[in-house]
Amino acid sequence: MSNLVKWLFVLCVLVCNTAWAQTPTDSGKVVVFVETMPEYPGGQEAMYAYLNKNIKYPKEDFNKNISGKVIVQFVIDTLGFVTDSKVIKPVSPTIDAEALRVINGMPQWKPGTQQGKVVKVKYTIPINFSLQENRYMYSVAESIGIIVGGLLGAAIGVWLYSLL
Repeated sequence: MSNLVKWLFVLCVLVCNTAWAQTPTDSGKVVVFVETMPEYPGGQEAMYAYLNKNIKYPKEDFNKNISGKVIVQFVIDTLGFVTDSKVIKPVSPTIDAEALRVINGMPQWKPGTQQGKVVKVKYTIPINFSLQENRYMYSVAESIGIIVGGLLGAAIGVWLYSLL
């Protein structure tokens, strides 16, 4: 009888260890806030500079005086690439497509981490296309709703140009 109890104990230990080892991980889960948020190469100011440099106001919308704020949502995956981008607040098909083009063309980010593990993180960024005296400007902010005047340099440049 003693051998039977020993074998049952060994069997229970093996079954329990196997069950714990096979516990699925949440590596596919997308989170919004993590301990260490993903970082654009060079930081937020570099991201604003990238957007300033690469976004081109669509001529069709410019000529029709169409402006507005496109809100784009995307995921920074575990390798730091932009994936699953989509417009969640559209302005016009061509402005929306331009915002997505530039977001999808972003370089690889430093991925976010939670409890020491790399995770997928969802970002939401508004991009404001606005016409100003036959010129345009746009600004960007992070999903937490803090709208930063990160394009102050562009505004100063437009102001200086208007003085000429």
